[in-house]
Amino acid sequence: MPTDYVIDAEHRAVFTLGLGTLSMLDLLNSMARLLADPRFSPSFHHIADFRRVDIGSPQLSSADIRSLAARTVFGASSRRAFIIGPSAAFDLARIYATQRDAGGETNIRTVADLEAAARWTGIDLDAAKQALAELTKRLESSG
Repeated sequence: MPTDYVIDAEHRAVFTLGLGTLSMLDLLNSMARLLADPRFSPSFHHIADFRRVDIGSPQLSSADIRSLAARTVFGASSRRAFIIGPSAAFDLARIYATQRDAGGETNIRTVADLEAAARWTGIDLDAAKQALAELTKRLESSG
């Protein structure tokens, strides 16, 4: 499983981490798991860390990203930040944000680091660090 998440109800936040190669199926499964989780609320804010993901072709295309963006997981007022390193993933994240913006969801940003993501979402930085450390440990031990 190249992605996983932690729900922090106290901070009304979801943290997602991706490692390695991601496919469309991986992302669809991740969305489905989150939507089925009884602890999840679409009003929660979201930080997704994709700095250690290889999202290059042929795994994901811009059409795949547009298809993902057509699916609603979080509410329009939820603040979301995608942490992306310098790669083709940045362009794909911008496509996603632009698609959601066109649908009225204007609270998505693509950022370079966790500090910027926490500032944008209003999520406590220490809570974000702790959640992503837990996810890193979990994903690295399952791989």
